[in-house]
Amino acid sequence: MKKKILFFLIILPVLFCLTLTGSAKENDVGTAVTITGELAVLVMDDFDKKTAKYSYHLKDLETNEVYNLNFTSHPSKKVKTGAVVTVRGKAVGNEIYLFADGESQIETVLPATVLVAGEQKTIVIVANFLDQSVSCSASDIQDRLFTDPVNLSVDDLYQEMSFGQLWFAGQVVGPYTLNFDSASACNIAAWADAADAAALSGGINIGAYNRKVYVMPRSNPCGYIGVGTVGGNPSRSWIFRCDQGDCFAHELGHNLGMNHAATLTDEYGDTSDIMGYGGFGLRQINAPHQDQMGWLNPVQIQAVVNSGTYSIAPLELDSTQAAAPQILIIPKPDTGESYYLSYRQTIGFDANLASTYYRGLNVHRHKTDSALRTYLLTVLADGDSFADSVNELTITQVNHTPELVTVQIRVGSVQPCVANAPAVGISPAGQSAQAGAALTYSVTVANTDNSACPQTAFSLASSLPAGWTGSVSPATLTLAPGATGSATLQAASPITAAAGDYAVILNAADAATGVIEGSRTVTYSVLPRTVCVPGTPAVSISPSAQSGQAGSTFGYTVAVTNKDSAECQQTAFNLAASLPAGWSGTFSPSTFNLAPGGTGSSTLLVTSPSSAPAGSYSVMTTVSDGASPLHTASVSATYGVTGDTTAPTAPTGLSASLAKGKVNLSWRASSDNVGVTGYKVWRNNAVIGQTTGTAFTDSTIANGQGYSYFITAFDAAANASGASNTVSVTLTTRGKKK
Repeated sequence: MKKKILFFLIILPVLFCLTLTGSAKENDVGTAVTITGELAVLVMDDFDKKTAKYSYHLKDLETNEVYNLNFTSHPSKKVKTGAVVTVRGKAVGNEIYLFADGESQIETVLPATVLVAGEQKTIVIVANFLDQSVSCSASDIQDRLFTDPVNLSVDDLYQEMSFGQLWFAGQVVGPYTLNFDSASACNIAAWADAADAAALSGGINIGAYNRKVYVMPRSNPCGYIGVGTVGGNPSRSWIFRCDQGDCFAHELGHNLGMNHAATLTDEYGDTSDIMGYGGFGLRQINAPHQDQMGWLNPVQIQAVVNSGTYSIAPLELDSTQAAAPQILIIPKPDTGESYYLSYRQTIGFDANLASTYYRGLNVHRHKTDSALRTYLLTVLADGDSFADSVNELTITQVNHTPELVTVQIRVGSVQPCVANAPAVGISPAGQSAQAGAALTYSVTVANTDNSACPQTAFSLASSLPAGWTGSVSPATLTLAPGATGSATLQAASPITAAAGDYAVILNAADAATGVIEGSRTVTYSVLPRTVCVPGTPAVSISPSAQSGQAGSTFGYTVAVTNKDSAECQQTAFNLAASLPAGWSGTFSPSTFNLAPGGTGSSTLLVTSPSSAPAGSYSVMTTVSDGASPLHTASVSATYGVTGDTTAPTAPTGLSASLAKGKVNLSWRASSDNVGVTGYKVWRNNAVIGQTTGTAFTDSTIANGQGYSYFITAFDAAANASGASNTVSVTLTTRGKKK
């Protein structure tokens, strides 16, 4: 059973080293354990010493006990703060050791939800020690992070490199003085908790923010420049250099899920990216990080599996301005990574770039869709080449202009089929809407197999939270190596969905095997309900069809459900029937008040005229509040009139009398299932007249003649009854009857 997991962050006072020492290396030390819990990952940045420390903590979902995780090397899994994982290792107290012996492992049960689009509600808390103060004022920090008068804030940077898909908004509060000094132990969690408490006491609703930033004195017992959780909602960042805007941008990058921009020899060596060293000014992120964040239009990312000549447009351009793809991705089969080729120019915030980076092609290495480091391998100049002999790959820069860099790529010699996971892209990376809305995402799938492989049919399917609905069209894409196909993903949340961020996953599976080979995750943010959202009422009628003879009365049950959001008031719904001319219909009741989500029902009685011809007739019910078009809906049922084949009963009690040379007839009325229309008068077996009453006078008789009479009844369908009893009359002299 899946549970909603709340993000936590607990930092123990002493951070462990990732290289195990002493008897802890032995597999027979400790107790074998399997624990499922929520992960917290922190990165401690020390730009001055060119070092970074990683800290991993696991909170047991059953006991809430917190464990330190110790790895023999940096984890290769794509682990982020907020992920639910199952750890198998050996425990010594609150330390769990994961050995590379095939018995110990970490397995992701529920990936972390990383919000990489939309508004990032950010609270910045300025906190002083008893003996040290932050050197920047709250207004300086406000400008640096949010409101720089010349649009050079950290928020402006993220808006630029996300192409308007992500922005930071919030406030700076404090300074508050914490009951710690610069000589106390390094305990960033305790400092953050104390800062939270101070802000709460000051009337700040810190629970309304999903990004928390703590600005603290530069002189501190930890020696860090900054610390940030890798992911998390809410995330936490600690800033110890308030004068460096890229320190803020760097730690917030960790919060969004990015790791360091490294070179093969330096943890922070790729300073073309804010995830490299601080102190170089604000600048954009590199190509692998752009792909990880999902901000670049997927059509501008091209998978390369065949040799050829390719052009690449600057990474900073909006896709509508780019004259060519902006990222080329080449599989690196020997390590499961990919090469990322991109081109940087001094556009926007990248005016701060060193000339090294914009002279030509930037070649990076990264494991696609992971939170691992990116590695800058080289920046080419015209005529330079980069070669990978293991994977038989050579990349040569032909030339470059401010608009494009042109490269020649040679892949292999005699190429065997090398099957790779498809490159899946979804745009936009995040959207927000009220609960119940259907959102549409654009999907691209690129077959990254090399040219020696046959075409592949990929089945596309969405993975959504329980109770959500979605579809992918088309559901299958058949692609040759190097080809890219497009599809549309639609996801709809239930109207009852709580506000929050939800993961929408698109999986691409090999249609022949059903094995999922590629996936992408985007965010559907359900907005808090703050206003009434009216909805069209749901109306049903049952039964949907009835039939009977003309003149029959049938009952229908009409049910109405108010589909307004929970913030709306109750609504008075009126019911009205639309019937054929001459028909009658009544509702009971004809009006009822419904709160949002409430359902009411009414009985509609419909009667057709007895003369209605046989046929099928529509019985329509309209529901309306008489004011809003959104509160109007209708539903129809069928009333079938069948032909009348039942004859009236025969008249009875026929009698005759003579008066003044006339025969006066009278009889008792007939009955009919629908109704008697009239009577025919028979004399000597011939019809001499008809009437709607039960009496008739025959004045066309002759003296001395004998007459025999009987009566028949008929209905509107011309059904005739049997004959009544017979009476005989003979007119004699002076009108006497024989």
